Amino acid sequence: MMKFSFTPNKSVGEIEFGFNRLEIRKILPGFKGEFKKNRFSKNTADEFECCYVYYDINDKCNAVEFFTPSEICYSNKNLFELNIQELKSLFPDMIEEYGNYYSKKYSVGISFNENIIESILVGCKDYYA
Repeated sequence: MMKFSFTPNKSVGEIEFGFNRLEIRKILPGFKGEFKKNRFSKNTADEFECCYVYYDINDKCNAVEFFTPSEICYSNKNLFELNIQELKSLFPDMIEEYGNYYSKKYSVGISFNENIIESILVGCKDYYA
């Protein structure tokens, strides 16, 4: 299991938003390949054992999406262990859209499946603008 802490809008673990694809592949273990998230994707993403890494059209990292069993921590709390009320207290501007939640200020998105956190995306500044 990998554990990551993040600084909103700036970095997650050793990854700083704006790093290029090759820099990311040197940092994260378990590279599995590239894929397009959906038909609207402007660039491919990288799949690793612990996460997906998304890139802008210039191949610069703009977001990282985590799944269990990874831990993604903020304020010394593993976000995967929190309920929606606890998440809203950490990210007061968090809003719900189509059953998922996101914070523009902190560039954090949380996907749920039947009240269980499915994934946590941490993005660069204005990722959800």
